[in-house]
Amino acid sequence: MFRSVVRSLIAVAAMSAVAVGISPAQAAPVSTTAPITAAAPVVATPRLVEVDVQEFRRFDRILLRFRNGVPDLRARYVRAAFDQDGDRVRLPGRELLVLRLEPARARSLDQGVERVDLDNVRAFRLIEDRRGVVRIAVGLRERVGVRVSERRNLLIIDVAHRDRF
Repeated sequence: MFRSVVRSLIAVAAMSAVAVGISPAQAAPVSTTAPITAAAPVVATPRLVEVDVQEFRRFDRILLRFRNGVPDLRARYVRAAFDQDGDRVRLPGRELLVLRLEPARARSLDQGVERVDLDNVRAFRLIEDRRGVVRIAVGLRERVGVRVSERRNLLIIDVAHRDRF
């Protein structure tokens, strides 16, 4: 019984292949013992190439410019931040905002404190660049709302001057 069902299915498959213009030999799966190599697509990790800050009437803007796309961003306020060596990060300002970018790299940037002294953004510093994670600490005068937007190869972080934009 089982063999007759299998034979019927094979016959139906062969007739279907012939009906659409494919010979039964072409419809049969091809097997080989040769090694198969498939090139995985190379996806470059986004690289942070520039950090710029701008002051507007109601907010300060941090621009993160990348090559090879834009990574995911997580921004959060912390009481204390530590760099990749385990040292505590000290920046001007009463509040500390940490931007975590993943996957990303930023080895070409200087890792010193960049003082900018805008209305709310006081300074920023690259605090980590390893294992596909880049973290940037931002010193602020006060804890306020943060708005994030994305454009091609650019992350835009707007930090309000007061409680809102």
